[in-house]
Amino acid sequence: MGTEVGAFEVTDADGRTVTDHELDDVLVAFLSPTCGPCRRIAGRLTEPTVAFVIDGGDRDKAVEYAAGLGSAVRVAFVGDRSPVSAAFNAGDVTPTLLRVRDHRIAAAGHDLDAVRPQHVR
Repeated sequence: MGTEVGAFEVTDADGRTVTDHELDDVLVAFLSPTCGPCRRIAGRLTEPTVAFVIDGGDRDKAVEYAAGLGSAVRVAFVGDRSPVSAAFNAGDVTPTLLRVRDHRIAAAGHDLDAVRPQHVR
């Protein structure tokens, strides 16, 4: 907690640029279509979320998974060990959920309850 988010720039699924500078008071999720817990989280992302979906070399599977994430979720596809993961020091465990406030990681966990706004100080 308290770690500053590193610099990154990536294009989301709609062709818009996502950078570290625009993420404030938002949920960030690192997800994989091959991860069981990630599939269970998919339908529960109801707040504004930026999801970095790790495509694992199978973009079709990643796109199909992302389609079920919901309208509140902005999706960007990333590869394993992407610069985006490094910017958050996210490692390779999915799901990784991070609450970002003031350009810093305010909460981190592997399930939604750990990063709900009411649990962040």
